[in-house]
Amino acid sequence: MAVSIMTDITATDLPQADSPWTRSRVLLPSIGALIVGLGLTFAVYQSARHDNDERAAQRFQTQIVESRQAIVGRMANYAQVLRSGVALFDTGVEVTRVRWRDFVEGLRVTVAFPGIQGVGWSVLIKPEDLAAHVAAVKAEGFPAYSVRPEGRREVYSAIVYLEPFGGRNLAAFGYDMLSEQTRRSAMALARDTGRTTASGKVTLVQEIDADRQAGFLMYLPVYRKGAVVSGVAERRDSIVGYVYSPFRMNDLMEGILGSYAGTAALRIFDGAVMTDDNLMYDSHRKAAPDTVTTTHRRVESIQLADRLWTVEFRSTAAFDRSIDRTAEVLALLAGSLASLLLAAFVWAMAQARTRALALANEMTADLKASEAQLRTAMEAAQAASRAKSEFISTVSHELRTPLTSIRGALGLIAGGTAGALEPRLKQMVEVASRNASRLSTLVNDILDLQKIEAGQFDFSPTPIDLDSLVRQAVEGAADYGRQFNVGYVVTENAPGLKVKADAERIIQVLNNLLSNAAKFSNPGQTVEIAVACKGAQARVAVTDHGQGIPPEFHGQVFNRFAQADSSDTRKFGGTGLGLAISKAIIDAHGGSIGFESQLGLGTKFWIELGLAD
Repeated sequence: MAVSIMTDITATDLPQADSPWTRSRVLLPSIGALIVGLGLTFAVYQSARHDNDERAAQRFQTQIVESRQAIVGRMANYAQVLRSGVALFDTGVEVTRVRWRDFVEGLRVTVAFPGIQGVGWSVLIKPEDLAAHVAAVKAEGFPAYSVRPEGRREVYSAIVYLEPFGGRNLAAFGYDMLSEQTRRSAMALARDTGRTTASGKVTLVQEIDADRQAGFLMYLPVYRKGAVVSGVAERRDSIVGYVYSPFRMNDLMEGILGSYAGTAALRIFDGAVMTDDNLMYDSHRKAAPDTVTTTHRRVESIQLADRLWTVEFRSTAAFDRSIDRTAEVLALLAGSLASLLLAAFVWAMAQARTRALALANEMTADLKASEAQLRTAMEAAQAASRAKSEFISTVSHELRTPLTSIRGALGLIAGGTAGALEPRLKQMVEVASRNASRLSTLVNDILDLQKIEAGQFDFSPTPIDLDSLVRQAVEGAADYGRQFNVGYVVTENAPGLKVKADAERIIQVLNNLLSNAAKFSNPGQTVEIAVACKGAQARVAVTDHGQGIPPEFHGQVFNRFAQADSSDTRKFGGTGLGLAISKAIIDAHGGSIGFESQLGLGTKFWIELGLAD
């Protein structure tokens, strides 16, 4: 009943394999696994991308620092060149055109300092000395020399030395830089401070072709030798000229930053305002717009020779391509693939569960059908068992009562109560009495089997002396043995050997074994009984020397109604139930029963029981 209830509940609780709920149970876990997997993949991808971006930003920052240091360092070198020129004038030696040329060539500026346009000397001229100055320079072999632009000014300056003296630098020969406001402001600041000063953005007079570049100049004042220049007024009174250098911005920056041209875009503005008017240099002025990106951008301020430059650094497409994105792509691909595999695995597991669910439903239905059949069969078996028990009880009762009366009446007749019997009649009464006894034994054996099957066979195990019990059984069987002219002898005993058993039932087993041994022994033979202890078991063996049991019958000895030959029943009598009942009794005691037999030599039956504690 409990099994049936559990099965019914389980079958009710199981959802149908093709229901919407089941289909959602198949899809939702796999979709959830895919979403979670892709989410984790995206997180790993973002982390890898962030790490790459951080490394790229650090590399870009390193490039900015290196570029800035390169610009500042190079301009410091140029300032040192100007100081060397001032030092030449401070020696007191007359600085001629030849001496100046030798001085600049000795510096090897075009080789050691690429990007510089030249190193020059610009002298200051009072208006009253202008004519003499022009005449002196013409006398050096420059008949076309003049101070340009023409016009009257309070003071003039003229570029008289500029090395290398050739090419586009010839256009600057005789130029008055004080005539232009941006240059004049830088020269005035240099004069008043005594420091190297850079001008703002200008167009150099050297720009004589179509490739015009922005430019600037650096000035360092030269004061009259021996003059005291501790203040601004003294410096203004003592100024005699300037050592200076002009710079074409594109040439200068490409000479300084040539190695960075491909990976960083650089724009330099004069001053703090980033406008086209202030733009001095653009490294990618001729490149396509998409070659410069805004992935990385930084604006720096550089103070050079009392002049502020604003420098904008931007990454290029080449820089972006140089970032190794392999780890990101691998993380994305591997994670996506793993997510798909996980989703497929979850889907397969869910499908397997669905199939298992369908199989479970089918098996549950089959189980319920089988259970119903089993229940019907059990009820039928129980009804049959009850009917059999009732039948056996009824038959036993109906047979026992008349059998008792018959046996009693036969006993009285055999005892002469009705008078002396003729020999032939007396023989008939004895046969009837024996048959009545056999029938009574059969009824008792059938009742015992019925009780064993119904679990109603009562046992009352107690510690008993097995040796005494065996002797009691032998004494009780002596009269039975004399019927077959067979005796019993105990060949081995074990005094004090105790087993825990039901004495009445063990006597019943021993009686079966002793009676069988007598029946199947030849007249005049002796049945041997041995009692012994074998380890934790007590053993009783009953040996006869009769005809033995055929080998083909050994497997049926303990079956019900088993007889080696039906003729044995006619010859020796018996119900064929004794050994089956004996085995059931011994098994119920936890013991064992067996036999050894040789055809024509006899049979040994033995039982083993556990010793009493």
